[in-house]
Amino acid sequence: DIIDYSFTIIHCTHDWKPSDLSETEYIDGFSDSEISNFTSSFSTLKAYNHYELIFPNDDIKPLISGNYILLVFENYSREDIILTRRFSVYEDKIRIDAKIKRSSIVETSMTSQELEFTVNHNFINEPLDRVNIVVGQNNRQDNLLTNIKPTFIQQGKLIYNEPRKILFAGGNEYLFFNSKNKKYAISGIQKVYYKEPLYRYFVVPEKSDSYLPYSYLEDINGEFVIDTDQGNDPKTDADYVYVNFTLNTNIELLTGNMYVFGAISDWRISDDNKMLFNPQKGAYELRMLLKQGFYNYEYVSYDEKNGIVDNSVTAGSHHETENNYIIYVYYNEPGTVFDKLIGIKILNSQGTMNTGQ
Repeated sequence: DIIDYSFTIIHCTHDWKPSDLSETEYIDGFSDSEISNFTSSFSTLKAYNHYELIFPNDDIKPLISGNYILLVFENYSREDIILTRRFSVYEDKIRIDAKIKRSSIVETSMTSQELEFTVNHNFINEPLDRVNIVVGQNNRQDNLLTNIKPTFIQQGKLIYNEPRKILFAGGNEYLFFNSKNKKYAISGIQKVYYKEPLYRYFVVPEKSDSYLPYSYLEDINGEFVIDTDQGNDPKTDADYVYVNFTLNTNIELLTGNMYVFGAISDWRISDDNKMLFNPQKGAYELRMLLKQGFYNYEYVSYDEKNGIVDNSVTAGSHHETENNYIIYVYYNEPGTVFDKLIGIKILNSQGTMNTGQ
């Protein structure tokens, strides 16, 4: 159906809580705006409408730096939330020198990656109280490192090199499949066929192995790209299909559950990406409704008691794994009541991606 969607933006603190600012202090334009650009699907088995928003636009622009939530809602009511997306606006106020290396801690040297960095500045006051550092891996929100304090404070420099605090499990390279072709089983797909009402794809089964050795495999670090061989514009010509996953384990987890994880699951743990154990097959299984494309994914365990998403139980964790990292530097400047984002640094464990002043 054609639905009336609208959006707004909400300014947030460094830890993603709504800031104390009024909308007029961080929005240039209207507080709400309609999403009027949509196109109907073409020649697909499952009909849908593709909505698109180009942002910032003439209706709404952010006025200041910091964290924001883009909120999409329907029927002109902010209570009827459809989705939220985090984004950040930063200022070129500092320079961040950073590097990624193998963990210097003996017990994690084979499994983890450590970051060291220096914030170069000429204006920061009271850094222990007014500066907040956040470090993220592969666009994930569940394992952000926060509350990182400088190890050393020098004139014009904040130095961060705490090996036990700025540490991430390396994980393994992401698995992948390509569902853009309806006629043939290609990359990562074991078989594909049509069964009313939609096409069904079966991903090549994997075997759970926490001691799996590292092997380099080029990936897109958990993301996906919508694509199809049947049509010209993937936005409206790609179909929705059923994708079946199988993870062979023989033994069901004693605690927690198994999930298919990545951008494919919106980096979330939910019933939509929860796998069920099939004792007859000795395997975890899941069917997801997905739009055709190229997908990265991984199998992870999650125990609600500890709240940790663990990808090492199915594929091991290695210091050699290629990962993206981003460092955010927030500053609560004297005389202001919000967290400015004064610089970022984007890095890759196999080489810097972006200088990120």
